[in-house]
Amino acid sequence: RVGQAIEWFCMKKVNEDPRWRDITVVFSDAHVPGEGEHKIMHYIRGLRAQPGYNPNTSHCIHGMDADLICLGLSTHEPNFGVLRNKLSEEFQPVHDEFCYFNLGRFREQLKKDFSNIKDMDFERVIDDFVFLCFFVGNDFLPHVPLISIKTKGVELMLDHYVRDFESHGYLTKRGEVKFDGLRRFLQSFLREKIDLLKREYDNKRRAAERAKGHVKERVDGAQKQIEELLATVTPNTSQDALQTISNRLLSLYSTIKKEELRFVAGRFPLTFSYKDPSQRHKYYATKFGWDLEDPVKMEANIRLCCAEFLRGMQWVMRYYTKGCPSWEWYFPFHYTPLLQDLAEFHDIVNVDMKIGEPLHPVEQLLAVLPRQSVGALPEELHEAVEDPSSVLAKFYPEDFEICGVKAASACCLAKLCAAALSPAGNPGI
Repeated sequence: RVGQAIEWFCMKKVNEDPRWRDITVVFSDAHVPGEGEHKIMHYIRGLRAQPGYNPNTSHCIHGMDADLICLGLSTHEPNFGVLRNKLSEEFQPVHDEFCYFNLGRFREQLKKDFSNIKDMDFERVIDDFVFLCFFVGNDFLPHVPLISIKTKGVELMLDHYVRDFESHGYLTKRGEVKFDGLRRFLQSFLREKIDLLKREYDNKRRAAERAKGHVKERVDGAQKQIEELLATVTPNTSQDALQTISNRLLSLYSTIKKEELRFVAGRFPLTFSYKDPSQRHKYYATKFGWDLEDPVKMEANIRLCCAEFLRGMQWVMRYYTKGCPSWEWYFPFHYTPLLQDLAEFHDIVNVDMKIGEPLHPVEQLLAVLPRQSVGALPEELHEAVEDPSSVLAKFYPEDFEICGVKAASACCLAKLCAAALSPAGNPGI
């Protein structure tokens, strides 16, 4: 009903409001499957395919997702901008202040940065740039250990991409990953850059440890001031004084919240040393729970994880450049394989994907909403989420593992099975 009301409103404005008459409104609600920004990219790709399309057409997309930059680049449109709200110190959007990112100028700078590549096909380089950015994580795959913005992983990968281009060549072609070239790239990248990555990681970790101490000092100081303020309140305290104390308390609580959101050592939770290759299995035992006492099975699991991750990289590349290649695919692990294992993976990656069927909007809500948001579901589905005997109960646990700090944590939940969703969601459809 909400979608129908919005559609009616748009039609009314186009027909009756002179300011809307030269505007084309494309409305797509939850009954058209897909993410909003990807629907927009699909629309732009459709425009580009039409006869007589003006290549100088300008596009601007508004949103807070960082992937809008890569999505904009993947259209290969020269006049593209991303508009987003500025963020407050609490990482909340400021509704009347904006940032504009000019992708056209960014493309020009990338062209200069990659100019040392002989006989460069710049549009293919753009696709490779987008692909390499996937290694720091995206909405569908976790980031690869050591490859992060904080460790300058992207800069190091791009620098190596240019310097070693003759060895590995282009990594993608028309949205398809060239896995042989990718393997050569990763192997040479590890040989030449792994020490730099480790150094950056260690530097950031030490800085985070120091910052953690400073954060604790400021939080303890704010909490002490709160206690002192509360001690001054008596039955005889005037209303004006109470208001002043209340304002000060709110300010102190805000300070504590800001400090808790700051960068702290908890963002570097790895419990093993990358400098010791013998601890490779310890990573998988710690993160995946695989048995250290069974190295044969451990290696088989690592190969499976590598295959699934690389298959996932292909899925994401197709998703960004062509549209959703499969509604059924998902990465079956909470963490990624190590870079050295991806570099040494020689098996053929199965990239055949069945398109399948998208979930119904109600099933989608079941898949993404946490237990606390059950009120947003149709009433007929409340029992499916809350009843411990429900087939879906294990997907909505009260207790679960969290990796990382509050502002950037990963919740380790059971992978939700679409086959279980359909019968469970039927009462609400």
